[in-house]
This record gives sequence, structure tokens and C-alpha cells, in this order.
Amino acid sequence: MLEVVFSDSVKGSMKVAKNYNNDYMCGSAISFVGGKLSKRQLKKMFEGEAVGGDPGDVVRIGLNLDIGDIAGAFDGERRKDEFVRIFGYDYCEDDEVERVFESQRNDFEKIPILEKCLLGDLWNKLKTENAPLRAVVNGKLISVPEDFYDHIIMRNIPDGEFGMARLIGIVMGEYALGVAGDWYASRIMKMIADNRLEIVEDKGAEHPYGKILRKV
Repeated sequence: MLEVVFSDSVKGSMKVAKNYNNDYMCGSAISFVGGKLSKRQLKKMFEGEAVGGDPGDVVRIGLNLDIGDIAGAFDGERRKDEFVRIFGYDYCEDDEVERVFESQRNDFEKIPILEKCLLGDLWNKLKTENAPLRAVVNGKLISVPEDFYDHIIMRNIPDGEFGMARLIGIVMGEYALGVAGDWYASRIMKMIADNRLEIVEDKGAEHPYGKILRKV
């Protein structure tokens, strides 16, 4: 059975789960919150059985196709340029971007042709609309305006100064919507450009989310 997931970390975890073997688990921790566990307690935590199946049957639908220009091919140069524009903080090197896209091409090849055909009409409609953002509303994937999530960001902005990274973390933790933190970051930067927020302290290009902000 094909397992379809939407993040690299979940894909990796599912592949390990299918081949899980207690003998190969290190049974350790790099840190503890609260009291330190004994070796026996740690070993107990790592006990388990493989869920079974072929680890090769785990595929990821990624590339954050809910965000940005999708008018061209999902793995074409146009989409690649859009991907780098939005997520450039995470993928700075060309070979890293190509690795991500090549991995996605391989995973898409594993999806049954019938599934692709069933979803093809909806995807072509979304490509024609080519909105800046797509979201699931009442169980249906639709095109939405780029400020669709702005009210969530604004609702969680505190009085006084605050850290950009902390705000993004709060929003992602409070609302499990599957939206990338980079999208929230881009909307916060738009609020700065629109003079709704101002930068109190900038940590530089090496720490793009390290800005200290406040409402104007």
C-alpha cells in the first residue's frame, strides 16, 4: 500500500516505522525536560514493532504547491524560481534545490495513474486560476487571496516589542493548518512594507527571522 505524506520528517519516520527494529535503536536522548530517565526507562520507551510494508512505498507530496505560482509544470524552472523566491532561506544552494525537486519527481512517479487522473481536473482548474495561495476550506481545496491567513497573524501580535520567530512559532503551534513558516514570514514582511509593523532591531541577513518588531 502506498503511504502518502506531506513532509520530509514524516516520510523519514514512516520509512523507519516500516522497518523498525529495537536492536538498531540507540535508546538514548540528547537532553531531558524535568528528571533524567534511567537506561531501563529509555529502553522501554523505544520498544515497539515494525508496522510492516515496503519503506519504498512511502512518498511525499511536497514543493509547497499551496503557495505561489503554479501555472507551469510542478517541477519546471518557473516553479523552481518561485520555490527559491519564497523558501530561499532554507534552500540557498542550487544543488540543494535540484535535490529536492528530483526527489519529488521520483515520488510523483510512484503515485498511481488513476489517482493522478481523478485529481487532474481540479489541479488544472487551480493552475488556470493561479492564485497566490490555495487552502482547504470546508474540506475542499480552493484558490484564496494572499492575505487569507493575515487575520491569524494579527490576532497573535502582542502589545509592545516581540520577536518575529516567536510570533511565527506561536501561530504555527496554535493553528495546525499545514502552512509553511516561510509563508507567514513573507506576510509579516508585507506588513512591515505596508507600515503596519516596524523593525525595532534587525539581526541581519543571516538571521532573517531574528527581527524584533512592534505595531506601528
